[in-house]
Amino acid sequence: MYKINKNHYILNTIYLIIIFLGVISTLLINPLDKSIFLIPTIIAIILLVINVINTVVTIKKQYSDMYGRFRTVEDTKEAMIEKLPNGIAIININGIIEYVNPALGIILGAVDIVGRNVMHYDKVKKTNIYLAILLALKGEATDIKHQKYKLGSSGENKILNLNIFPEKSSTKNKIEKIIVVIQDVTEEYFLKKKVEKNYLDTIEALASLVDAKDSYTWEHSKNVSNYVSMICAKLNLPVSEKEKIELSASFHDIGKIGICDLILNKNGPLTDEEFSTIKKHPEIGADVIRKINGFEEGGDIIRHHHERWDGKGYPYGLKGNEIPYGSQIIAIADTFDAITSDRVYRNAKGIDKAIQILKEERGKQFNSELVDVFLSVIGTEIKE
Repeated sequence: MYKINKNHYILNTIYLIIIFLGVISTLLINPLDKSIFLIPTIIAIILLVINVINTVVTIKKQYSDMYGRFRTVEDTKEAMIEKLPNGIAIININGIIEYVNPALGIILGAVDIVGRNVMHYDKVKKTNIYLAILLALKGEATDIKHQKYKLGSSGENKILNLNIFPEKSSTKNKIEKIIVVIQDVTEEYFLKKKVEKNYLDTIEALASLVDAKDSYTWEHSKNVSNYVSMICAKLNLPVSEKEKIELSASFHDIGKIGICDLILNKNGPLTDEEFSTIKKHPEIGADVIRKINGFEEGGDIIRHHHERWDGKGYPYGLKGNEIPYGSQIIAIADTFDAITSDRVYRNAKGIDKAIQILKEERGKQFNSELVDVFLSVIGTEIKE
């Protein structure tokens, strides 16, 4: 809004009144006396014109100042975008790239891409970026984490985080542009993976200590992990979910490192007190494995792999789908291998016996659907 001094309005009003009275007077009085009113009227007209000119100049100056401030803000915004370490791309609703900042060119190794259609790039079509742009055209924002992207110029593999969102017109509320913000997290991603690998190596070293305490555990964990892998493949689980469950299976008994050797290797039934002690191993293992950054869910899977579908398991008595899905899968593989393997206190009972027990425990100890999947994997189907 333009701010005009109120004195301009007051003076203009006075001048208009004087002009009005002067015009009326010259029409009604004796022609010889008209000069008495004519001179003030002419002076009022001149002053009115001067005041109007002054008002116009004031408005123009304010407009110029406001536009200058606006341009300063816009220039500042543009300068900030130009210097951002994150890549910025602006795409119109037809997919044409209208602007990229210098950082984007560095991150993607791309030059001279302004004016091209991003939807025509095969590399884009093969990633989640393509779908995210389509969603943005419908008004939805998308965050993409750890998108793998191979640079065409050098063949270098990048790991990217992206934010893709629509920009609407302030007046028409229609989508005008798509904004793409790209962060190169390649270095951080692989550093994190290296740290996790080092930690897993430490866990495996601890697992070797468990092997020394209980020779059954190492072979058992390896078998359970293989069975779990087969079940996950049959279920067509996402790769990340599959890897998480398989890793949990490999270390599901890591908590036995905190259990006394005499109990682990006892050649006979456990007492109630000894069984209470052995029941602590899932929580001990969970506390160890949860220290892997980003593997908190794996710790929960290990913690609950001795829960039962009917709620009679331990440590918390969870039932049904309160139990993590990975824990449900490991419970079946764990039981099957335990029954078919030699233990210090008994000989293996065989595959047929294991299958019989799994069938009997459908809907009791185990998720019925997962039992059926496992039995189909090993070549046996339940006939209702």
